[in-house]
Amino acid sequence: MINLVDTTTIVMSSNLIAANSSYIEGIIIDRSVKKMKQAFSSVLSNNKVNITVDQWVIMESMYQQGKISQKELAEKTSKDKASLTRMIDLLVNKKILTRKVDTSDRRRQVIILTSKGRKIVLSLEKDIRQLRKKIFKGIGKQELKALEETMNTIYKNII
Repeated sequence: MINLVDTTTIVMSSNLIAANSSYIEGIIIDRSVKKMKQAFSSVLSNNKVNITVDQWVIMESMYQQGKISQKELAEKTSKDKASLTRMIDLLVNKKILTRKVDTSDRRRQVIILTSKGRKIVLSLEKDIRQLRKKIFKGIGKQELKALEETMNTIYKNII
């Protein structure tokens, strides 16, 4: 495990890294994100659900939102338009999502989670909740709020 206080080993291994850089924090964030994604992927695989973690993010968002435009879904899930279009196409082909013309604006399409999609989300709900509980075990509400704010700040700094 990398210790934020003792960075000398890593600093010594590369002349490009300054002693007070945020390189270590980047490694820790990246490592945590990869492990979380692997854990979510395992839940999906163990439940014999033929979807990726990124597809799950879309499905879960759709479950919470109901019908939504592709543009709104891209903003909500932080997916670029091309990737999102491919994922939606795959989920439509699997009969998990459907596209419909928006009744309030016929030029626009909305994405809707099908009953099959809702069943998948509901079937995974318990395992996903348990995984999230495990991931955030020992972290208080204030720490989680601070983490959320910090991660949002990092995200805003990048975009």
